[in-house]
Amino acid sequence: MTEWRRHIAGWQALEDVEEAAARQAAAARALDEAVRAALAAGASWADIGRATGLTTGSATERWSIRD
Repeated sequence: MTEWRRHIAGWQALEDVEEAAARQAAAARALDEAVRAALAAGASWADIGRATGLTTGSATERWSIRD
């Protein structure tokens, strides 16, 4: 059994990576949607920057082209 676990450990680790990447992509989509909603509600780029831990310029650069 130990040999089998060793044999599949690499594949299991890759599955973990795939699952984490899918969660990260979903979180990024949720953040994009939240930013769009905040902007639509009147938030400024400075507000978005503060909420996301970015500078105003970085927030503007990251999300303004996605509008």
